[in-house]
Amino acid sequence: FLRDVLHQAGVATKWIVSPDQQPFLYAEAGSIDPVAPRLVLLHHVDVVPAGPDWSHPPFGSEIEDGSLFCRGTIDDKSLGIAHLVAFLRFRQLSSPDYSLVFLAVGGEETGGLQGTGWLVENHPELFENVQAVLTEGGTNRLYGDRLGWWAIEVAQKRPLWLEATAFGRPGHG
Repeated sequence: FLRDVLHQAGVATKWIVSPDQQPFLYAEAGSIDPVAPRLVLLHHVDVVPAGPDWSHPPFGSEIEDGSLFCRGTIDDKSLGIAHLVAFLRFRQLSSPDYSLVFLAVGGEETGGLQGTGWLVENHPELFENVQAVLTEGGTNRLYGDRLGWWAIEVAQKRPLWLEATAFGRPGHG
């Protein structure tokens, strides 16, 4: 789907296939200077593996009380579309002095080593001159149809050693 949208807009894309056959999508727009700084819009296209005790069938899709229940309905899919729109809008800028990369990967829900980690190790050229990577994180708050804020997280999945006691049913995170 993402590739089709980019192609319809005239954007050249590249498939990069991981050793476990996950297809990753890469596109770049902006400066033609090979040493220009680059910003990566990174999102993951995989979803949490199905497990026991789901309140709804994980491979189905059901609407209940105005909410859609199925794997991947929340986790990073809307951000991927926001990145796609930002990438397409960026292409309309005149003579940018930097490049924008759109990168859709898998492997995040299983730790990232077979996704972005594999890309960094095996395709370091994709990350040359990268100044920053924007990916999932933070929280976004809607008030009705109005966006209250769009939070940007500056780090994720870093160690923060705590001792805590928790009660109740655990969740993803």
